Amino acid sequence: MFQVGKEGVGYLLNQSNLGGTNHNVPAYSARVCSRTSDAAFGATAYAAPYLYVPCSDRLEALTVTTGATPSFASAWHGPATTFSTPPVVANNLVWTIDTNGLLSGLDGATGSAVWSADPTSTSRSRSHSGMIMFRNRRTRFARWPRKPAASPSSTRTTTTRP
Repeated sequence: MFQVGKEGVGYLLNQSNLGGTNHNVPAYSARVCSRTSDAAFGATAYAAPYLYVPCSDRLEALTVTTGATPSFASAWHGPATTFSTPPVVANNLVWTIDTNGLLSGLDGATGSAVWSADPTSTSRSRSHSGMIMFRNRRTRFARWPRKPAASPSSTRTTTTRP
């Protein structure tokens, strides 16, 4: 089990013995985020083999080693940002949005930016997954291609008078 604290330190815990034998020592701990206070907030995301941690100044990807001597190490970190929200993983992209409103889709294996946009602008674009994303004051998603609407003749009922 992994947990990161606000001070930016990550902890690996043994689920059958939380806190070690004296209940004070995690199985492994190390600094994850570059800042030391108000460094991490929100949930992490996991998509094998990476664990994604939302640090206040960037998204951090970790590789976790389990077994007799558990540990974790930085695999990559995303671009500098004012704040990284809890990540969402979909279609091999890690999605996060910063406090300036920039939605970013990062390659899950490398952290390189694949897609980004300001969801508050008024436009539409095709997302990495083939969905159309309509953006205005509220972000809306719609399937692309859309299912065709039923033809009017198949839904119309006619009646004849004698």
